[in-house]
Amino acid sequence: MSDETQYGEGSHAPLPDDAMPDGFPIKGNADSMKFHQPDGRWYENTVAEVWFADVASAEAAGFTEAGKSAPKEEAAPAEEAVAEEAPVEEAAVEEAAAAPAPAEAPAPAKAAAAASPASSGGSVATAERENPRKVREGIVVSTGMDKTAVIESVDRVRHRRYAKTVQRSTKLFAHDENNDANIGDLVRIQETRPLSKKKRWRLVEIIERAR
Repeated sequence: MSDETQYGEGSHAPLPDDAMPDGFPIKGNADSMKFHQPDGRWYENTVAEVWFADVASAEAAGFTEAGKSAPKEEAAPAEEAVAEEAPVEEAAVEEAAAAPAPAEAPAPAKAAAAASPASSGGSVATAERENPRKVREGIVVSTGMDKTAVIESVDRVRHRRYAKTVQRSTKLFAHDENNDANIGDLVRIQETRPLSKKKRWRLVEIIERAR
């Protein structure tokens, strides 16, 4: 193998028997670009891929001593790059400030309905409810309590086991503000907020008077 290497003057190619060439005591590792001096910690365990005559020759070839980091680059170029980028950022900020503001999207219909005054009327509020209140029709069976009527509502439902239509009656307590209802009247009631322990309905209208 030739004594000349690509690392210039002061370097020597490894010998076939891995012996140290005369006058070239420093080992170099081309993969890690590190060199090891004879008194170094890993000198004996390192296989030399190139030998150097002295530290100056190794450093001139681009090698650094094992256990030492490469010298840090000066921060001045980075500061200059930041200074050059600053005018670009300022121009971008000025363009953003000069751009017209986006038009505000119109408010949703539900928000407009919620913002409307409460004096719009009970019928309108009921029509805009997502879950309309239940309405039932039935016969008045009792008016003994003040401002309260008991209405019997009959529903036809299908029996789950026998699959036949059956009638089921339910007694509902409804609020009658003016005590207009009489026993036997056919009335219409609507679901409302709890007014007492059992009263959850209010009288809407009297469909037919008792004969």
